[in-house]
Amino acid sequence: MKRFLILTLVAASAVTAHATPYTMSSDKGQVLFKATALGLKFEGKGKGSQGQIQIDDKVQGDLLFSLNTLDTGIGLRNEHMKDKYLETGKYPEGKLHIDEVKNFTKNSPDGEYDFTGKLTVHGVEKPIENGKVKVHKVADGFDIEAMFDTKISQYSIPIPKYAGLALKDDVQIVANGALQEVKTK
Repeated sequence: MKRFLILTLVAASAVTAHATPYTMSSDKGQVLFKATALGLKFEGKGKGSQGQIQIDDKVQGDLLFSLNTLDTGIGLRNEHMKDKYLETGKYPEGKLHIDEVKNFTKNSPDGEYDFTGKLTVHGVEKPIENGKVKVHKVADGFDIEAMFDTKISQYSIPIPKYAGLALKDDVQIVANGALQEVKTK
């Protein structure tokens, strides 16, 4: 039994040893949300995500984004969004966990792929099952743009309302950035 456990640990470390780490910096990209209310469109933009993604036969990792950097272009709306709805004093970051990017290969990466994962906002984690990611190979990594739809109410956030105008529950999230390969010595 002890020998089996040791062999299992060695095999697992050999599999993960081939994964190439890539980092994403928040200064190279942005996070955008798009929402509507009675035919009116609202957008908020924030700094890009940061974190690390491991790429081998699978693509997995975690990206964090600062909710405090979101800006809708109107100061009072920003204040309501951050203080009343997102409660950024209590929940300053969102987290996107990538479980799988389907049919992605490092050798032929350019294209659009489906992805699954989890989004954590307002302390609530929910699955992403309809994600799309566009990937373009560049010299030191990949440029990416991820898109998915979600619902505000899933994250224990009340539907934002102001002057009798309420946002629809459906929100589209778009995030782009640059994944750069971590060089090891």
